[in-house]
Amino acid sequence: MESGGVTPVLDWETPGEPLLRFRPEGLFGAIGLQLATRLGRIAPTAVCSACGIYYERLSRAPKMGQHNYCPSCKTTGPSKMYKRSQRPS
Repeated sequence: MESGGVTPVLDWETPGEPLLRFRPEGLFGAIGLQLATRLGRIAPTAVCSACGIYYERLSRAPKMGQHNYCPSCKTTGPSKMYKRSQRPS
């Protein structure tokens, strides 16, 4: 985890108490974090399709190729992704 650049971050954006999240740097950190969550039986993390942050996924995993959104982007994420898809390349 340390060599993968995984750092703890307090999330103050969510209403209520702050949440402790872990943010990996790069592929090696993401793999290390996934391995740690599996071994520690911690809720798996996912990457938000809209903002790109890692968040704790409390519900089931998204289907392959399906967008998923963190709690902050849950309401606005789908419209952001639609607008991105409509931009000319």
